[in-house]
Amino acid sequence: KTLRVPIGDEHEGTLNGVALSADGSLLATGGNTGKSWQDSCSVYLFDVATGRMVKRIAASNLVVRDIRFSRDGKQLVVAAGGRTGEVAVVNLADGTVLGRHTFSSSVEGIDLSSTDRMAVITHDGGLHVYQSPLDQKPHKFELSDSSPPTSCRFNPRGDRIAIGFSAVPQIQLVELADFSGRVLTPVARMKKALGLSSVAWSMDGKQLYAAGQSGAGGGKGKRVFGWGDEGSGPVSNFIIPAQNQVISILPTQHGNLFFALNLWGVLETDSHGEPRYQKKMDKAAYQYNHDLFAT
Repeated sequence: KTLRVPIGDEHEGTLNGVALSADGSLLATGGNTGKSWQDSCSVYLFDVATGRMVKRIAASNLVVRDIRFSRDGKQLVVAAGGRTGEVAVVNLADGTVLGRHTFSSSVEGIDLSSTDRMAVITHDGGLHVYQSPLDQKPHKFELSDSSPPTSCRFNPRGDRIAIGFSAVPQIQLVELADFSGRVLTPVARMKKALGLSSVAWSMDGKQLYAAGQSGAGGGKGKRVFGWGDEGSGPVSNFIIPAQNQVISILPTQHGNLFFALNLWGVLETDSHGEPRYQKKMDKAAYQYNHDLFAT
């Protein structure tokens, strides 16, 4: 099923973040959404069963970067960025903003743990960890690399965070017990531009995965790296049959992996990279015939 958001000139309708509620009934998405006809960017909420948009929430004056539902489904956490950054905590029932966190640098990503602990990464290399989305006293941690972080994921237990970077072939693990950091570099020699921008944990937390930029598979596909023993084990890797950058990884409870591929679509593989399912995205380019298309 393909859901459509309102579009317009230039970047209007570009989507950066998407999230499903815990029960799978609601989908939230946002990006450069609504800015061309109002003073803020919106998050659009869709009923998954019908595909209908059911609510629009004006979340931030900045472009939406990432979205998460709270564990109880009553709140929506919206990360936004540009020259500066902010995270808004929204009450889903009436769309009111319950709290807001501001940053001097663009917010690039967020994640919530199984207990609603919140992690925020900023373009200047900062990791900010809150006990809850409404907590106002974060623990701040400076990441070790000068490349901007692009993704962060709690392990299922919620005591370790993995961070991916846009332009370096490494990821960083942060232990929340003492906020110590450890850098994982999969191979001794990789081109600096081949960043591992996407990270994910297996459903049981025993395996950590990372993938990212074009060319990491030596022209044969994209190379996916994995670390066992909850991220502390030796590195392994496999190649998936894809030619586009991996922009997101989603493990399933059956041990398979879904990969979102930039400008291509979705690929599902088993834990060794063997394809199980693929879906190319629709090629319709409505931005070029806006005179003939109405929303």
